[in-house]
Amino acid sequence: MTKHIKQLKEKGVISVQPNRKRAITLIEHGTPAVYVKVLGNIAAGEPIEAVEDIETISVPQEYLGRGESFCLRVKGDSMIGDGIHDGDIVIINKRVTASNNEMVAALINNEATLKKFYKTKDGVELRPSNPSMKPIKITSGDFKILGVVIGLIRKY
Repeated sequence: MTKHIKQLKEKGVISVQPNRKRAITLIEHGTPAVYVKVLGNIAAGEPIEAVEDIETISVPQEYLGRGESFCLRVKGDSMIGDGIHDGDIVIINKRVTASNNEMVAALINNEATLKKFYKTKDGVELRPSNPSMKPIKITSGDFKILGVVIGLIRKY
């Protein structure tokens, strides 16, 4: 047996049946996938009306955090500085609180948006990562954090 085949066998990548020709078998080590709900669209720009449009998507288990997760399809380019583009799908860990500089999915008067979260002395500021757009300052009204972004799925 050659050195390379022996190393692959030791790492558990292949199995070899002794005394047989062409008896090398690849051992699959795929991570299990989980179906996660895509609850609809979220604005990366001006907030848009939150409308549920449920579908599911297969996500590798290792992409998910603890607790409940869901996905949202991004519309707009306010988070382009963080590499989030129009049409991407963000994976959200459901939470009602966030720390400064965490990217959150938030509801403002029943309109959803994706921004960086910052606490201020007057309330909350949601900042885009696109320098051509202005932050959203919230001092009163109906504001709710839906969750924190923990992953991204993109199709080319």
